[in-house]
Amino acid sequence: MRHLTTCDECGARIALVLVVPEHPRKSKKRSYIPLDLDYNDALSPVPPSHALSTGRTTCRPLTVDHPIAPHEFPALTHFATCPARQSPVSAARAVPRPRRLAAVLLQRERTSTSRPLEIHPDGSTTRVRPAATLASAAALAHSAATYWRLDDPDLSADYALAAELLEDRYARVWHRTPV
Repeated sequence: MRHLTTCDECGARIALVLVVPEHPRKSKKRSYIPLDLDYNDALSPVPPSHALSTGRTTCRPLTVDHPIAPHEFPALTHFATCPARQSPVSAARAVPRPRRLAAVLLQRERTSTSRPLEIHPDGSTTRVRPAATLASAAALAHSAATYWRLDDPDLSADYALAAELLEDRYARVWHRTPV
């Protein structure tokens, strides 16, 4: 069943639609989800999150294994567009993709267990310096840019820009790091 209402947070028009879960469980009751009424997948930069049934009374989440069917209508949850409920995840989408890629690669290198310590010739160990972490992340970005060069040139260009950002940061850290 579909209920037309407005969002309590921002006042936008929404439809509360019954969600049919992908994996139904006996112990879990079905719930309603707010969907944007004015969503148009051809004009929106945000891809649809749910598929509405033909009668537009129920919906299901879209997954890689179960994309939208020809008889269904694309829909977007209002949580993705509500200005009053902007989360850090949706705020991260506003960050340009090269910066996000650089941040992810750098975080992956910082938390990597493969090189947490630097071993010196005398047998002592120290933590890897920030400059080495930045250089490693930049090398990963260059590798990814080369890997995606033919299949996805836009992604390759973004990885190349991420590598430049990391190298620029490396140059600034390297000059400040004592030898």
